[in-house]
Amino acid sequence: MKLALIAAIGTMATTATATTCLGEYVQCPNNGACVLDATQDCDQCDSGYLCPTFTGQAPRCIPDLSSYTSCPGLKGSHLDATLTETERLDYITQHTTLDEQIQQLQNGAPSIHDQGIPAYQWLNDDQHGVARTPANATVFPNGVGLGATFDKDLIKQVGYVIGNEARGLHNGFLNLDPTGREMKCNGCGITGKGSTFFFICSLVLNFLTGPFIIPQPTPRI
Repeated sequence: MKLALIAAIGTMATTATATTCLGEYVQCPNNGACVLDATQDCDQCDSGYLCPTFTGQAPRCIPDLSSYTSCPGLKGSHLDATLTETERLDYITQHTTLDEQIQQLQNGAPSIHDQGIPAYQWLNDDQHGVARTPANATVFPNGVGLGATFDKDLIKQVGYVIGNEARGLHNGFLNLDPTGREMKCNGCGITGKGSTFFFICSLVLNFLTGPFIIPQPTPRI
């Protein structure tokens, strides 16, 4: 099992760059363009990125995300990074219906296409990989399988990979309690890393500090 984990970590860089789309963008199967909603927008661009879709704004394609701030409709919206968090929240609540807001409360939140908000899967606990993502994230053994390695340094590398991929996919929350089990989970029997307190502590400490090792020059998202 340890050899399999080492092999998975060694190929992490290839897996993480298998798609050229960053953040919440997904790749269109027909032309490789990056869009926020592949069910509706894959005919808009032949390559590059499609700007967020806003009602009243014509579709615009950009070559890469360095041109993102030039996209029409961003200024003054919830996607305007120069606004405060409160201002952005005020905008989105004023430009969405109550039904749309309620639908965002489920873990499989649908897209709000006319506000440039993609569908989002919130059920991504990341215990042994970035869960429930359409991207090719690395999948490691579950908690008890990781514990069976008895290798805290290897577990730290696993945490590093998960944290790095979660940032790259803009899709990750590490929601673990001190025993290495997901809080409020229904499957704690397989998510715990073992039953010996001091052993668990050493593994969990390394697993939870691994994701915070930020590779340079990759920025924290």
